[in-house]
Amino acid sequence: MYCVADYKQSLPLSWLQAPTEKNRPALLEFSRGTLYSLSNSKKQNGGEVHISSIRHVFERLGSASLARVGLKLLKLLREAESLPGGYWIPTPFRVLDIGNCSVFVGAVPTAIDCLELNRCEGLYRILTSEAASRFPRQDLSSWMGNTFNTPASEFSIFLKRHLSTASPANNQTDIEYFNVAPIVSKRSNNTRHFLWQTRPSSVAENQIALCRQRKFGFYRYFSSDLRSDRVVSEAAIETSVPRLLFSLAHQLGSPVPFSARNGVEGVEISIAEQLPVEEYRLALLLSRRIAYQGHSRTFYVAPELAPTLIERLQNLGCVMETGK
Repeated sequence: MYCVADYKQSLPLSWLQAPTEKNRPALLEFSRGTLYSLSNSKKQNGGEVHISSIRHVFERLGSASLARVGLKLLKLLREAESLPGGYWIPTPFRVLDIGNCSVFVGAVPTAIDCLELNRCEGLYRILTSEAASRFPRQDLSSWMGNTFNTPASEFSIFLKRHLSTASPANNQTDIEYFNVAPIVSKRSNNTRHFLWQTRPSSVAENQIALCRQRKFGFYRYFSSDLRSDRVVSEAAIETSVPRLLFSLAHQLGSPVPFSARNGVEGVEISIAEQLPVEEYRLALLLSRRIAYQGHSRTFYVAPELAPTLIERLQNLGCVMETGK
């Protein structure tokens, strides 16, 4: 078992005495239990819960700041959603078919042992076939939260939007231009693949560039026309920037590499760039453990679930480097 708070025991006493966000399974289990109990109290009767009530429970635990992290985990896994006015509500219980496994999604604490679990590892909980048949199914892509265009389609949308909405630009300064680093070896996951540089560079033959500019502590992203290495027009980016970067790298003939090799803890899937939230949501759910080395992340995934994550990375435009 890799789940610290599994379906045969309550939260570990060691975590309750010294709660930390590093132990994601324990934090998620406590967050599930908190939202579940508050939402299903006589006062709420299955309704929304104000964040102040959730924070109060974490205050009693001695870690009020962990409430925000716990709620973020619940939202990432689509087990809870935020509402206007600071309210949170559990989402309907459902099942995802991942490989041959039925993975339960819902803010029900694992420790109450009412789900008829087959297995629990990391953040996911697999139901028995009989238990899974009682819940509605949700398509995996729908749960991840994207219609998932191909890299070529993403690039086409990027170009069409620029050509239809670009307007003349004033004299811009402090601009960085997107480019990609060539793949220099099969073990290049510890180096960045995406580059932002001050030297003008285009991502399309007609001298269209992807740019960013830091304003008031945040980056503004836009596409631009380059003429003599100067920005002459620009258009706002309204799609997911992380997803766009992967599609541009694919279009430029240097797709983001990732490795997948068998290890003691399962299949080790490593990638050096930050994933779009949709793919990260899946990787977070399926990982027994996540390790960080520089910019690289390694997801340790059960062998029967790893093909699903690998397929989604390939659909994103990444290229897999196999290894033993």
